[in-house]
Amino acid sequence: MFSQAAHHLGSFSWWVLVLLFGFVGYGVESSAAATLKVGGGYPYSTIQAAVDAAQNGDTIFIAQGLYKEDVRIFKTGSGTPYTLTITGQGTNPQYVVLKGTMEIAIYNGSSNVNVRVAVSNLTIQGPTNLSFGGGVPAASGIYVVGDPVLISNCVIKDEQYGVYLTPSNTQFGAIVTLSRTLVTNNQFGVMVTGPSTLTVSNSVVVGNGTGIVGGGTMVVRDSFFGWNGVGLGGSGLGGIKLSSGFPSTSYLTMSNTWFQRNVPRHVGIDPGYTVFTDLGGNVYRDPSTMSGISQ
Repeated sequence: MFSQAAHHLGSFSWWVLVLLFGFVGYGVESSAAATLKVGGGYPYSTIQAAVDAAQNGDTIFIAQGLYKEDVRIFKTGSGTPYTLTITGQGTNPQYVVLKGTMEIAIYNGSSNVNVRVAVSNLTIQGPTNLSFGGGVPAASGIYVVGDPVLISNCVIKDEQYGVYLTPSNTQFGAIVTLSRTLVTNNQFGVMVTGPSTLTVSNSVVVGNGTGIVGGGTMVVRDSFFGWNGVGLGGSGLGGIKLSSGFPSTSYLTMSNTWFQRNVPRHVGIDPGYTVFTDLGGNVYRDPSTMSGISQ
């Protein structure tokens, strides 16, 4: 869909990508009770089967290969601790591919801080199988409801929504950190809804219809946004589009981030219930008609 932007990435993006996947992904800090292995020759043939068998503190190890399935991590309760690490084999995510949606959902009547999920060293690629229904947006790569999720050293591409954040209720939003992750060729790279919190660090967001869109609280640092909205005839929203949040104010804090050729703008901020804080070190590389911040 947006692959025409890929050949524009240039030398800058190539060294960013080398840095991006030159690090080993990391997981949830916990005393893992067991490692459940998925793939040829291992006890579990599907990721979902391992998820269903996993207990608090477990790690799911996924062997190199292509997995055509939707994966649902679904927990209910109130304050019950639960941690889970899902990691692909090796440090290059292109060798472990999930072709489908990963839904990570917690429905609590209280704070979600006792539930933590980490996903690393995977490529999540559309189109999805669309087997969920029940409110999961069509063609979402990772759909997060409520719980804190760390996504590191991953590639998320070819989806309608690369990552979709939504609250479990009106009080507790999703909490997602993207670290050393490539988000590319999605209609919307990341969608943030409700009182959710998104942190993006050391990541590359390129060639999407819109890089990040929505409200809530966003922190972006040490990252690269390029060629988002290119070739869409003005229908894209550019690099980052901050809109009014729910229930009220949205916040965006940025530092040390490079923006290049995002159309129609690098960062768009709706007037009213939005607060933008520039901590410095941001670079806007474009003709003046597209550079900087637009309200």
